[in-house]
Amino acid sequence: MDFETEETYVCSPGRLHELLTDRAFVEARLEATGGGAIVEIGPRRVVTTRQVKASLPSFAATLLNDVQTVTQTEEWADPAVSAPEVTGVFSGKAPGTPVAVSGSLRIHGDETSCTLHVRGHVEVKVPFVGGKIAELVREQIVKNLRREHAFTVSWLTAH
Repeated sequence: MDFETEETYVCSPGRLHELLTDRAFVEARLEATGGGAIVEIGPRRVVTTRQVKASLPSFAATLLNDVQTVTQTEEWADPAVSAPEVTGVFSGKAPGTPVAVSGSLRIHGDETSCTLHVRGHVEVKVPFVGGKIAELVREQIVKNLRREHAFTVSWLTAH
């Protein structure tokens, strides 16, 4: 199940990348969007964990807990090499579940504004109901990306 989002920010691609790999910002964003922890952070790699809560229909509740610990990894190309845009890939996994998420990240724009383009895929390896579970996960991801966008816009305004 594929998903795609585009969010616009009032800053350069380089500034947004700096923010997305900044410890203080990532900690604040995790706290504002439901909590989590940084496992590893640097200009080329960010690994976080978070607790994801979902109201699951009965067909999914037998396969997944309503609270999952998800590990998310973002790996970024060297901005000096990929300028004027910044590209990367991401993955997400909840250990012990049949769900995997992966995709690409692309920040492009100019010195005054940029767009973060997220393109991803949710895979659920469960016969018969995998597509329905993938749709639930996709909806949760898109909702979380919107919350993260709102937080980032407010952070940019305040800092």
